[in-house]
Order: sequence, then C-alpha cells, then structure tokens
Amino acid sequence: MTEWIMEHCGDSVPLHFTKYHPDYRMMNNPETPIATLEKARKIAMQAGLKYVYTGNVLDFEGQATYCPDCGESVIQRQYYDIKG
Repeated sequence: MTEWIMEHCGDSVPLHFTKYHPDYRMMNNPETPIATLEKARKIAMQAGLKYVYTGNVLDFEGQATYCPDCGESVIQRQYYDIKG
C-alpha cells in the first residue's frame, strides 16, 4: 500500500491508522491492538511517508505532527485536543 501512495500521491500525503473498538452492532469483533497501529505507522514511515498518524487511541507520539526536516514536534494531539 505504501508503494502505491508514494507512486500516486507522493510522500507528503497524510496516512491515518485508526483503532477499531467494538460498538453497537459490531460487538463481536475484537478491538485493534495498539501494537498493530504502531507497527503499521512504523512501516509507512520507513517506506518514506512523512505524515503518518494513529488515531482513536492515546498515543502522543503517533498522533503528533513532526517537521520532516528537523524532526521537531510542531502539532500535538490528544484525542480532540490540539496544541501547536
């Protein structure tokens, strides 16, 4: 998937991995393990994507936006709270 994104969209397209949690009529499905989200984010970043995020989970590192040049955190997210 990351190869397709790089080829057709470039390395600056945001990619978001969101945690599934059972709710309403889908209570029989297990929630997404946090380790799975972290692994997916790491693979996408190693492939060269600059803006890869995790969501629907408390993950300060995975939800933040970092400068692709210096690596400094420029936007911090915690659920719906955004600080920049």
